[in-house]
Amino acid sequence: MIEVTSDLLCTKLKKRAPDTHKGDFGRLTIVAGSRGMVGAPMMATLAAMRTGSGLTTLAAPASVVSCVAVGLMEAMTLPLCETEQGGLDASCMETLLPHLQKQTACVVGCGLGVTNDTKQIIKNIIENTKCKLLLDADALNAIAGTPELLQSCAQTPVVTPHPGEMARLCGIEISAVLSNPAKLARTFAQTYGCVTVLKGHRTVIAAPDGTLFHNTTGNAGLAKGGSGDILSGMIGAFLAQGLSAVDAAVCAVWIHGAAADRLSEHMALTGMLARDVIDELPAVMKALDL
Repeated sequence: MIEVTSDLLCTKLKKRAPDTHKGDFGRLTIVAGSRGMVGAPMMATLAAMRTGSGLTTLAAPASVVSCVAVGLMEAMTLPLCETEQGGLDASCMETLLPHLQKQTACVVGCGLGVTNDTKQIIKNIIENTKCKLLLDADALNAIAGTPELLQSCAQTPVVTPHPGEMARLCGIEISAVLSNPAKLARTFAQTYGCVTVLKGHRTVIAAPDGTLFHNTTGNAGLAKGGSGDILSGMIGAFLAQGLSAVDAAVCAVWIHGAAADRLSEHMALTGMLARDVIDELPAVMKALDL
């Protein structure tokens, strides 16, 4: 198992050349949000922008866009049709799918909710989108029982389950996930051809070829709602900037944890919020000379 360290990141991330422009750093769309879960898409989008995504679009139910747009000044938004319950309506694919054909990467699932409509949307995105794809949260819950859908992705997808989501994906008990997370992550990655980021105290990243990475950063301050949304946005940003699926995951997981470690130097873990981690990301990347 390979330990993820700052030295490893320095072999994968490059400092920006002075003559670059926003188009050089990709187009990322984040498909997320529903009534009652408006924070998730906002945090994922902010984290993606803080991690260097060139052009970032939040695609969300129109009511969600209305709630969060004022706080996402640097992002673009794509309001989509929604159900009476405030989630995405499956008919939104008429707008969303053509949009995704022009994107470099897509993050889907944060705060999306699990309904018949969202299940159809996730399946449609997996089967018909050519860009790099990350599935998190409710996107993973939507394919629980049918993880073989991941084999339909045009490019190697990234999945970012916590133990509960991993248990649902595999149809097993959480205790079975926790008993040997590295082995399970590797088996899942190899079986379904995806990069598996199994989140935990020391997150494990498994590549489809069986390579395992063990993260060395992070602390209990990340045990708060929103931390996973931030990580998804970060991985999506690195995917959009041209990193491979496994490199994007490895780099984002380490930086995410390092931001929390920096915060712990002057902030109690109890009071640490996900938004604090977002604000700390530029300092971590500055320390890496990025």
